Amino acid sequence: MTLPDTLPDSALGAHLQSGMANPYPAGLKVSTERLGGGAIVRVEGSLDRGTVPLVEEEARRQIDRHGARLVLDLSPTTFIDAAAIQLMDTLSAHAAAVGGTLLIVLTCPRAHRLLELAPAREELCVVVSVEEAMAAWPGHELRQAG
Repeated sequence: MTLPDTLPDSALGAHLQSGMANPYPAGLKVSTERLGGGAIVRVEGSLDRGTVPLVEEEARRQIDRHGARLVLDLSPTTFIDAAAIQLMDTLSAHAAAVGGTLLIVLTCPRAHRLLELAPAREELCVVVSVEEAMAAWPGHELRQAG
């Protein structure tokens, strides 16, 4: 039996589908979609010191499982802080260490300004849409359920 690739790919996603309570704090939603050779981790809500470890765990799991191609979609986030900037740097370094790439979708002008002011250890690849991220990986379209 083949499952559609748009199903959540993490154990947490499986719990959500089976009707269990959201394992994340109120106001935070993390979802994952597989794509050819990688994954998209989408974060909705506040990404701060309290929620970064949860997002990092899921993003690292996806990098390790799907060949190090990861799009971290922060476009639906309502707030990011310095811990979120550190997370971007950490995940970029982790992906690079296994021969991959992290693309960060960031649309909020305030978040872009915060990113400009933060000293990052790694060069971060920031794009303004998931479509732009996908264009950076020719041949790796999102797989649609059929």
